Amino acid sequence: MRVMTFSVQVRAHLLATGEFLTAMPKSMLRLNSECSGLKQLPIKLGGPNFPVAIVTLKDRTLTPAVELFLKSLRTYVKSIA
Repeated sequence: MRVMTFSVQVRAHLLATGEFLTAMPKSMLRLNSECSGLKQLPIKLGGPNFPVAIVTLKDRTLTPAVELFLKSLRTYVKSIA
């Protein structure tokens, strides 16, 4: 079975069932390791192959700095694709 979610809580819950794998930033593991019982596996991944989303609040205008950052980010991502 395959589940796709950005929710760290859902991923941690599915991991606890013992039937799923996930990837998450090390910072999330460090912050939640005592209460979640999760353990890091020594796996090296070959590059940025994870879905990434840019999330904004609905009906909010982005600042010029954010617009510039997003433009630069999109240009960079296209260059490495």
